[in-house]
Amino acid sequence: MNKQLTTTLIFALSAGSAMAMLDITLPGNSTQSNWANLNGDVYTEPTYPVFAGSFAIETDPFEAPIAADAGSAEFTKVSGGGLFFPLSFGGSLYNGNTPGTYTIYDNSPIAGLETVVFQTDAGSEMMVAPVLSFNSGAQNLAADFTASVTGDFDTTVYAFQWDLSGIFDTISNYEIVWTTPPHNANYAMQINAGDTFGQAIPEPSTYALILGAACGALLLMRRQRR
Repeated sequence: MNKQLTTTLIFALSAGSAMAMLDITLPGNSTQSNWANLNGDVYTEPTYPVFAGSFAIETDPFEAPIAADAGSAEFTKVSGGGLFFPLSFGGSLYNGNTPGTYTIYDNSPIAGLETVVFQTDAGSEMMVAPVLSFNSGAQNLAADFTASVTGDFDTTVYAFQWDLSGIFDTISNYEIVWTTPPHNANYAMQINAGDTFGQAIPEPSTYALILGAACGALLLMRRQRR
């Protein structure tokens, strides 16, 4: 079993961490940006809309982008629904009954950028799948590889990877844009970027094998305890 499959198997067996993302290992040099706690206790009024007992959803863009907990990327709402619920109400970025369009952008990515992996731990899949553009353009590239696995509680981790190794221009910035459906809750996000492309997201059939192996391992542990 290769390293990526091993780390993914560990993930499948130990889901329940504070940020249930796939363990992404890229060849070459890489960077990571993450937002581990999208909730109204971290992002507060007046800069960001926070739930205060009314389900009226603020549809204006955020007043300021949200810097990653670590890394150079930033995240913001472009339009539509989206406000932060404090931990006492579940702790998430919630759309209400209005779709929300969001963007992650990095104006100082790793030199020689060849691949980007985007993950989100959310309550439902995208209404409009994420697309990537670079150098302030509007290329709107669909992801080359996608996957989804069970996250914490009732969430799903959706993963998207772009192969940019065929782009000969130097990439000085990039932006990822997507739209989430009504009543979606988003708990965490992560970006991995590298200067050497390597497929970091296994094919769906591989996930079936991983989950099967995980179930087998759990069954074996139960038998050994008897």
